[in-house]
Amino acid sequence: MADMQPPRADLRDAIQRQAGDLQTLFGTTSDGALALALTVARMARAMSGGSTIAEMKAAAAAADAVLGPLLDAVDAGTVVTTYSAKGSTEADVFAEVGERSTAVAAVFADAET
Repeated sequence: MADMQPPRADLRDAIQRQAGDLQTLFGTTSDGALALALTVARMARAMSGGSTIAEMKAAAAAADAVLGPLLDAVDAGTVVTTYSAKGSTEADVFAEVGERSTAVAAVFADAET
């Protein structure tokens, strides 16, 4: 017998009850994206001003201090990513990002013609 998946609407209702409404999830995603961008930007700035391996390591260490606890929690299984819970990999996520970006860009292109 094939695995029975709940209808998408049921999953979305459960997510809203257990993890927050769409606006809350979007806000957390937005905060996370900005925090990641700023962490990477700070590391890039520190690395661009460095000239020794020690300075590069210090720049990476600062980023690791921010991002490392999350990575450790994912590796330990105490934080589970939504994509892994769906059976996807990081590569799958980036492939989907590219597909959706291309689809949105096509809508923009069609609107301009």
